[in-house]
Amino acid sequence: MAKRPKPNRGEKLVRMPAPPKAQEAALVRFCEFIVRQVFNRWRNNVFSLTKSEIAKFADSEAAAKMLTLTDDNWAVEAQKKAAKVKRRILAQLSDERIQETVAEILQKADLYNKATFYRSVSPALGIDTKNLIKADGATWEINALINETVMWIQSLRDKALRESLEHTLHLMAEGRDLAYIETTYSVLEAKRLRNASTLARNQIGNFNGLANKIRQQHLGIEEAIWSTSGDDTVRPSHADRDGKRYRLDEGCYSSVDGEYLYPGLDFNCRCDSYAVIPE
Repeated sequence: MAKRPKPNRGEKLVRMPAPPKAQEAALVRFCEFIVRQVFNRWRNNVFSLTKSEIAKFADSEAAAKMLTLTDDNWAVEAQKKAAKVKRRILAQLSDERIQETVAEILQKADLYNKATFYRSVSPALGIDTKNLIKADGATWEINALINETVMWIQSLRDKALRESLEHTLHLMAEGRDLAYIETTYSVLEAKRLRNASTLARNQIGNFNGLANKIRQQHLGIEEAIWSTSGDDTVRPSHADRDGKRYRLDEGCYSSVDGEYLYPGLDFNCRCDSYAVIPE
């Protein structure tokens, strides 16, 4: 673990809330559910149906002809079935359903952040937690963060649909048989599931990090101190920022990457910060 920074004379340091684990897990489950639905529907409606169609012509000249024309006939058929799968996925996982589900998860994450944040800073400010929560004015910024995450999750759905077709057609163009295509499709699914899990965790981290920043600024807090997790996996540019004081309207600069960043907002970032509250 990274060492707790020391305040200057007359200052108090308050550690900012970490991302809520319950909502992180909920968003991970939903993102993985989306990927599994896309891949299962594709597998059941494209691969399985095509196999059954070929089986109808078993041991016949028609079967041989159909198999030799796979690149032409099956590619056209696959695209027709892809369009059908897309319609079904969009009916099941519509933009509206994604909007509602993600908003529900992130609104709970916001309630957690709000309660934890104000409970943390209340003693340093000398203001009752309930009064701080009542005066919270971060509603429109939080809604903007929710809408941004909704767009990311919708993009996850659309990318899974697009890659399913692209992957299948590419291997067909190479002359691969259905058994090979389906095997490699499972590998692609596992990769997309890992990406979905990473995306969900990253979005919760971004949401929490920005909520911390917004609420600090609403209270008139101007500075914070970067803090890493202190383990061997911390990237060099973040380790360089560890313990550095920065302005909330600028972000924390590092010459390692030449960028101004906020804790928790870089991809897969696990860093947090301490709010600097003057006397």
